[in-house]
Amino acid sequence: IPYYGDAGSLASTLSMPPSRGVPSNSQVAVGQPNAATALQKVTGQPQAQSRPLQPQTQQAQQQQQQIHQQQTQQQQQHLQPNQNRAIHRINLSSIRHNYNAVQSSAAQQQCQVIVVVKADGYGHGAIQTAIHLVEQCDATAFAVATLEEGIALRRAFEEKFPLDPRTRILVLGAPVGYPHCFDTYLHNHIELMVSGPEVASSLAQWMVNHDGRRRAEVERVAERRKEEIMME
Repeated sequence: IPYYGDAGSLASTLSMPPSRGVPSNSQVAVGQPNAATALQKVTGQPQAQSRPLQPQTQQAQQQQQQIHQQQTQQQQQHLQPNQNRAIHRINLSSIRHNYNAVQSSAAQQQCQVIVVVKADGYGHGAIQTAIHLVEQCDATAFAVATLEEGIALRRAFEEKFPLDPRTRILVLGAPVGYPHCFDTYLHNHIELMVSGPEVASSLAQWMVNHDGRRRAEVERVAERRKEEIMME
């Protein structure tokens, strides 16, 4: 008999509803603390006792732990982006074939081939592609988009081929911050693109200033040597 409230305020007798199968004139004493005992007195049938929960076996616990771990791993994989969803495979033999084909056509026209490796070699890897073509195909000229790309490629060449003659590097993009950037071009042995009359005029004035160029070159060499010593 469900009851919500203070047990002391409940009347000493309650009428059982007919729907429970108990005569309406039957009275139930509820003074006892156990309601199941009172129900037994009315119906004459003992209330079914709930069985105590049996402790889980060690094997069942291990299975549940494995299921939980698998669910956790699946959730983590779902949340984290898949880093290997796309694979870019570079066929070096195809790169060599293409270069040799272009080189053969250019030789017939007495032209030189400049390998364009801007934007990280269009996804092929600028430095890796350039070094491979120098080693395998004797490539001698490369083009990049920015001065920063040219400097990175020059550093890679100096590290890989310290005794070989300097390979040509041309920056296709317009010079930024001229005439001061001309010192950087000269210091790193990088060719620039004269993109307009303003650049040509500034370059001509810069070339006349021999003392300024020499002073800037000495300062840059000293600064670079200082950085190499600090890294050692």
